[in-house]
Amino acid sequence: MNTIQETFSIIFWIRKSKTNVEGKCPLHCRITINGERAEISLKKFVSSDKWNSKGEEVSGKGTDVKEINDYITKVRHDLNRTHTKMLNDGKIISAKNIRNEFLGVTEKQTGLIEIAQSCLTYVKNEIGKSYAKGTVKNYFTTVKHLEEFVKAKYKSSDIDIRQVKPNFILDFKQYVTRKKEEGQMCNQNGYIKHFQRIKRIINYAIMNEWIDKNPFQQIKEKPIEKEKVYLTIEEIEKMRSLILPKDGLGVTRDMFLFCCYTGLSFCDLIDLSRSNISLGMDGRKIIHITRNKSHINSTIPILDQAEEILSQYINLPSEYNSGHIFPSITNQCYNRNLTSILGKCKINKSISSHKARHTFATTICAENGVPIDTTAKMMGHTNLKTTKIYYQTTDERMGRDIDALEAKLNINGKKKKLG
Repeated sequence: MNTIQETFSIIFWIRKSKTNVEGKCPLHCRITINGERAEISLKKFVSSDKWNSKGEEVSGKGTDVKEINDYITKVRHDLNRTHTKMLNDGKIISAKNIRNEFLGVTEKQTGLIEIAQSCLTYVKNEIGKSYAKGTVKNYFTTVKHLEEFVKAKYKSSDIDIRQVKPNFILDFKQYVTRKKEEGQMCNQNGYIKHFQRIKRIINYAIMNEWIDKNPFQQIKEKPIEKEKVYLTIEEIEKMRSLILPKDGLGVTRDMFLFCCYTGLSFCDLIDLSRSNISLGMDGRKIIHITRNKSHINSTIPILDQAEEILSQYINLPSEYNSGHIFPSITNQCYNRNLTSILGKCKINKSISSHKARHTFATTICAENGVPIDTTAKMMGHTNLKTTKIYYQTTDERMGRDIDALEAKLNINGKKKKLG
């Protein structure tokens, strides 16, 4: 139910600029809610010299005077009743909506699902420009859940976008994060991703002037902080020294380690070709890529460990890898292989393809003193806040930093004593 609008007001007035040949002016009604106005022509005419603007009525006596004043009273009563009914029915309260409800005017509704589908089409058309294929897939999943939720809650295929209130997103949250035994669709962090995409869909509606403001603007949802998973240098060495066949698990291991040493994402790794490799000013090989996800240019010097892996694949026949450096493999198969490899290494961690980027930022860069801004540039980040998600300070690194600090303080203290 809507909160009663304290600024709701109704006034009656005559439009003197439209005086007819009989010297009478058309009678109008103005509805105002929170500064928004809507006018109604009442199809009645009043002599300007008989109109009492302060009392909002016709002065004098007579049947015609009583008829118009009674009509004004009735209109005022009906508009107040319309306003109250709309509040009780949970409808969108605005001056325009009250006027339309009073007059019995039905405006074309724009549905939430209709808008979501339109936004999805827009996102699809932006693949390779503003959005990556994976992002579009996620939008498709969000729209699918929205359709199922609207059907379950409202027993309808769609609802008017103006019916969407803050409680909608709270009900949606309960729907997609319900207990596992009831068929849970996602966890808290998964829901937050859906929430972020729904907010963008609503902003898309605002951009097209289907609604005026985002009903979810004041809702703040934060993901549950999870421990960041990455491989230590010892675990990387375990994986590197594991004897595996040259295909299948062996290829997956090599690809994952290459990402650990370069910070490449899985989709960027799959697309990597010889044209992305060049020599830098210092003679070191460098990777130049435009990231699939953000379309940001990234420059990555190739470490010796990555060069060792690269040399095994860069000259393979094109029919083996379709012109790319590494063979094509699905992310699902890749992650299954990783799980098997970790089991063989007796590494008790849940590792997916993306954890190679966490390993690169923390174990390869942060642990070895590479500044976070340099790491951000190699990873293709424009915002250091994003890099901080990957770039972790380990207890071991903190211990080394404190030891170095203590040593400097001791040296400075000795110098002062000597002075």
